[in-house]
Amino acid sequence: MGLPLDKPHHSSNHEYRRQTSDGMSAMQQKGMLDEFRAITLELVTELRKEKLADYCECIDGLNGSQSKLLVSPEAMNRKEVLLIVSGIPEEAGVWSYTLLQHGRRNDSSMRPYFEMAREVNWGLVALNPHGRGIEGGRPEYHRQLGIVLRLLYRDMPTRTVVVLCFSAGGSVLFEFLNNHSDLAERISGVLLIDTTPPPFGKRMLTNEVQRLLSRTVLYGLEDDQNGFSARATATASVLGLRPKPIRAALHGELPNLLVDEVASYLRGVASAP
Repeated sequence: MGLPLDKPHHSSNHEYRRQTSDGMSAMQQKGMLDEFRAITLELVTELRKEKLADYCECIDGLNGSQSKLLVSPEAMNRKEVLLIVSGIPEEAGVWSYTLLQHGRRNDSSMRPYFEMAREVNWGLVALNPHGRGIEGGRPEYHRQLGIVLRLLYRDMPTRTVVVLCFSAGGSVLFEFLNNHSDLAERISGVLLIDTTPPPFGKRMLTNEVQRLLSRTVLYGLEDDQNGFSARATATASVLGLRPKPIRAALHGELPNLLVDEVASYLRGVASAP
């Protein structure tokens, strides 16, 4: 089966299971996910061979549990770090299983971001809540966010951290930060790429998170009527942000279409006083 490529497709990556469930058994769905994970591993293996990225085990200081993240070389030692919080159920290394479903492995790969991070001399850390083939869900996202952010600021308190969220990643980040306001104050900027909104309104955000919104940019998938996707529209409404339009055929194409703009943003942050 396949999703049509001749018109914009606005469903979120975290709706993947619903898209593929019609007429498919649980075993068939598992087989497809296993295939996508194998392709992701191939893409990551290529990045590792070229020394653009590697896996890194981060240990939770509270309970000793480990998280397998995908990071650029020396990422944890860089003064500036881009932290990626992507969608569900993708593993770190790709943006969209929907693109993989259409054989578009290069378009789904995070390679452009690891190449860009090297070019602008930033570290890059991609959360991997679905690593090792598990369905991590929000608790695993939140656990990894806590580990990584506290580790980054513990080792270098004045470190510059920008968080890039795609699809469900925006909802995950703001839900987490609303319970960890001390971390929200320290984040230098947030880039939201066609993300879903947090499960509460702006009035429920802490003062620290509301101040972070002034350092937040929202990009929304533009539709044929010059409006935005349901995700971006809802996020703009909930957070009080004005989306910057991007046109693409598929939701999963958006991050790589924006890589040059993200690079420009990071250069600006790094040069700010």
